[in-house]
Amino acid sequence: LLPYFPYAAPGGSGRRASETTVGCAICLDPLRRGQPCSEEPACRHTFHRDCVGAWARSSNTCPLCRVKIVVPRSDWAAAAHDMV
Repeated sequence: LLPYFPYAAPGGSGRRASETTVGCAICLDPLRRGQPCSEEPACRHTFHRDCVGAWARSSNTCPLCRVKIVVPRSDWAAAAHDMV
């Protein structure tokens, strides 16, 4: 699986919250501060960790742009550990 991180909403641009809401393209729910999320390294699209994990079981492409999902080499051991 892709590495994950707690989501931090974009901010500081002076926009209203409704203009900066980012959603998970898989489940369509908003990404909320602190939720575990993963970012596809090649295209930098961000999804809920569980959503992209389920997606990756049946597809090896980004749900948005269809670029091939590649787990960074340094994360292979962690990904293998998560599978056990």
